[in-house]
Amino acid sequence: LLIMRPDVHFGHYFFPHLLVSFVASGWGYLVSTLVPPQHGPFLVALISFVVCGLLGNAQSLAAYLTGGIMEWVVNLISITRWSVMMSFNYYSVQRQPRPPLGRSQSVFCIEKGAFDRFDEENGLGFWATGVLCLLAQGLVLHILAFIALRFVNRSKMV
Repeated sequence: LLIMRPDVHFGHYFFPHLLVSFVASGWGYLVSTLVPPQHGPFLVALISFVVCGLLGNAQSLAAYLTGGIMEWVVNLISITRWSVMMSFNYYSVQRQPRPPLGRSQSVFCIEKGAFDRFDEENGLGFWATGVLCLLAQGLVLHILAFIALRFVNRSKMV
């Protein structure tokens, strides 16, 4: 039943995933221009694990988003900090879920505390903020990759 009639339209999950692909490809392009080819795949996998898994985990975000330098680092480089926030908040606003007592409710409260940090009245809101941050990350990474491609290993250019 969930597959035939999902709670939220597919596009609201697809668009954040497109942005994730854009940013992740930026990391791949940048690393591929800076390191030898034999080390690139491992290094990009490691970066993806840290940037997406460790820094974007809802349980970790509560500790990171308390102000200071770590909040800036997470906001600047974590892909899932923004993409999961977009999907979670959209679902939370549209469906207003009421998870059953126990583990489901505690996980929902942890995620709500980590991702629901936007003043919809006075700011851009969670959707626009996530889109802007992911677009900015992707553009910066692609530009840095182009600069690195242009100036690193100039002696090997054809």
